Amino acid sequence: MVSNARKYASPESYYELTKDRSLSPVLREALNLVGDGNYKMALDFGCGAGGETKYLLEHGYQVTAVEGNPVAAKFINQLPNQDRLHFVLSEMEKFKFENYNFINASRSLPFTHKDTFSSLFANLKASLLPDGIFVGHFFGVNDQWNNPDETMTFLSKEEVLNLLSGLEVLKLNETEGGGRLANGNIKYWHLFEVIAQKNQ
Repeated sequence: MVSNARKYASPESYYELTKDRSLSPVLREALNLVGDGNYKMALDFGCGAGGETKYLLEHGYQVTAVEGNPVAAKFINQLPNQDRLHFVLSEMEKFKFENYNFINASRSLPFTHKDTFSSLFANLKASLLPDGIFVGHFFGVNDQWNNPDETMTFLSKEEVLNLLSGLEVLKLNETEGGGRLANGNIKYWHLFEVIAQKNQ
């Protein structure tokens, strides 16, 4: 699985709980920055149940939505504007990137294996077209899920900035604190919210 679903006993319950959740504020902010220009080819990387895919479709994008659990297809296939939607069932590490004006990775990238994370993110950056926007989240080292046996990826602020080299960082917001998971359980989060642009 490529998203928060892997932390649930039943992946379907995760998709059901999150299908109508509120849009990520940082995604809304990123879309407000780019307006209605030529940002028409979007990638929703780790799309979950498709709530943010739906939002991108409503804003006129052609969307490639990627998720690693076949259960997600049931929810993605119910979205409107199917003529502009391409669903790809794939683990993130195995996904074949094309080129995009806009990439959304909302709380999905940290679930990539730490041994392959850097190469995957390099491929993601390379897939951005000139002036393309990346918006997404990274988990910080103080996140509750970070432990010696965990294969997920957790980063320091310096490591986040190194990953974003070659992009213009338009927003980098670091937060820590308690919050709720989709199932209502409490979790301590350490998050980096990022908006970055490829200028060449």
